[in-house]
Amino acid sequence: MTDKKKYRVAHKSYTSKDLFAISAWIEEELKEGHRIYSDVVFFEFTELYEAKRKSVLALTSSDMRSMVYGVRELLKTGKTQYEKYTDPNLAGANGKKKHISFGKTENPINYFINFASGSIKIGFSFDTYAFAGFADSLSLIAEETEKALYYYQRSR
Repeated sequence: MTDKKKYRVAHKSYTSKDLFAISAWIEEELKEGHRIYSDVVFFEFTELYEAKRKSVLALTSSDMRSMVYGVRELLKTGKTQYEKYTDPNLAGANGKKKHISFGKTENPINYFINFASGSIKIGFSFDTYAFAGFADSLSLIAEETEKALYYYQRSR
C-alpha cells in the first residue's frame, strides 16, 4: 500500500489570451515503511475562454534545466532544437502525447512557447526581455525544487 503527500515548492503564472502556470512540488510516497521523495513540475495550459480545454505537462527539475538551455539558445542564436514530449498517461485528461517547443518570429521580434496535445494547441508569446525573464524564472524554479528535494531526502 502506498500513501502519497505533496509539498508545494514554487508557482508562477503567465496570462495572455490563455493561462500558462508552472507548479513545482515534492512528492512523498511511503513504500514498505520507507519514505521516497521525488520532484514533479507541472506546466498547465488552459484556454481561458474554454476552461475545460486544459492540459498538463509533467516534468522534473532536470527537465526544466534542459528547457532553460533551449530558451537561452533561442535568445542567443535565434534558433533552438529543443522539444519535449511526454507520456500521455502522466497528466491530463485527453490521453494524447504532449509536446512543448519554442520559436521566434521577426518583425516584430517575439519569442513563443507552443504547446500541443491532441486538438489543444496553445501558444504564448513574449518580447525579448520577457522571454529572458521566463528563462530566469525556469532556472530559479528548477533550483528551488532541487534544493527542496535535497532537503526532504536528507532531513526526513
